[in-house]
Amino acid sequence: MTNSRNNSILYTSFNQDNSCFAVGTTDGFLICDANTYAERYRRDFENGGIMIIQMLYKCNILAFVGSAKNDKFPNVNKVRF
Repeated sequence: MTNSRNNSILYTSFNQDNSCFAVGTTDGFLICDANTYAERYRRDFENGGIMIIQMLYKCNILAFVGSAKNDKFPNVNKVRF
């Protein structure tokens, strides 16, 4: 998780079978394999990050809440799928 911007972890969670974990950061989110710690997917946003993120098993369904500074996904008590 290194890049030129100041990227901090806001939230972490495991999927239902603990095979992967999701990390919400001030710049976006990433999905990692829990056994190898290899990064499987990463998404960075220019205008904010993800405060809460949950994934459904190993499929591509994610639920997330944007961080307070995020203009694209503002923290207004809404969950995005």
